[in-house]
Amino acid sequence: MPPPSDPVVLRVLPSMNVRTLYLKVAKSFKVPKAAQASMKLWLRMPDDHLAEINRDDTHDLDWWGVENDAEMFVFIEQT
Repeated sequence: MPPPSDPVVLRVLPSMNVRTLYLKVAKSFKVPKAAQASMKLWLRMPDDHLAEINRDDTHDLDWWGVENDAEMFVFIEQT
């Protein structure tokens, strides 16, 4: 498993949808188009469990409870 990268701070609006968040993360990490399909996001919940946020989710970030200082993790499989 590769070592974790340094944290990246992203500014998002609560009304942003999940698809837009995926695009913003891909741009911030400079993920090549070929690797974007394998990208996965997880949100750390208040009880410290991780919830995977599916790119096809129709909810906005407010529904997911994304607030200031929310911690998210991204996995990008590069071939």
